[in-house]
Amino acid sequence: MIASERTAKDWFDEAARCYVEKHQGCAWCSGSHRVFRLQDEVEITYYCNCCDFRVALDVEAGQYNFIPGEELSEGPKTDFDL
Repeated sequence: MIASERTAKDWFDEAARCYVEKHQGCAWCSGSHRVFRLQDEVEITYYCNCCDFRVALDVEAGQYNFIPGEELSEGPKTDFDL
């Protein structure tokens, strides 16, 4: 599925899956150990601190919101890259 064909709900579901399966992974940039999951009484949010991807569910309203991440350029590899 092309990124522009996904709904905000599709992105939320993918973000939830990547968060678990890719060890806090990002659905947008595919990196691991980058995503924060924030939850309060009203909203669940997944946010990538690397590409700024953000997707949220307003639990009370049942509405999904999605902000695409930035396209990242390949930087130099380090010993810490997997």
